[in-house]
Amino acid sequence: MKIKILKKLIRQLYTKNDKNYISGTIIQNLLQNGVYLPITNSSPSLNSLKLLMNDVVINKRKMILEFGSGISTILFSRLLYKNNINGTIVSIDNDNNWIQTLKDILKKDGLINYVEFIHAPLCQNSNIKSLNNLLWYDEKILNNHIRDKKFDLVFVDGPVAYKKNIELSRYPALPFIYKNLNKNFSFFLDDVDRNGEKKILSLWEKEYKTKFKILNKKLGISSQGDLYNIF
Repeated sequence: MKIKILKKLIRQLYTKNDKNYISGTIIQNLLQNGVYLPITNSSPSLNSLKLLMNDVVINKRKMILEFGSGISTILFSRLLYKNNINGTIVSIDNDNNWIQTLKDILKKDGLINYVEFIHAPLCQNSNIKSLNNLLWYDEKILNNHIRDKKFDLVFVDGPVAYKKNIELSRYPALPFIYKNLNKNFSFFLDDVDRNGEKKILSLWEKEYKTKFKILNKKLGISSQGDLYNIF
């Protein structure tokens, strides 16, 4: 009887804390080695990060674009290195001090060459459609760096949008980069459990005649071309 109770408790504990075997055993120990990476409430969930890493490997993504730099930038870099993938990460952020912090981590890991950082302050843009006149990354700076680059994975986790008055701040990402998407691509939006991101997905689906699938209640994905299962 005691053994049965113990087994039941173990199963319950495993289920509650599993989240896909603790999100791929904390994404295979944050893709092994390197300096410590802080995980905060602003970071994508571990399961979301695992799904992003899966997409890179399973669907052979080599040109990665991020709106919002952070732990994903470091993990993408480590992943490209560990799996011997000849890829590039273009990472956009409005906070130059944060970019410098990430650069220091990448330099210590010996991975700085995998990332092209773009510091683009938030401002009013003349050609980019935003909602409620919200600020977005400086389009002139972005156009100067991105030009004719084609991306097969886009991850939108910026700018900051957790307050109600700025909850639609991330809307311009798809309109801006749509012309630069590769023939086969995955487009991810983080924090789709929030009202702002839900509204954005609904608008994108109507305007671009696409459909976003919601993974792990936090991550929205729209894809085109052959796509292997990543979850």
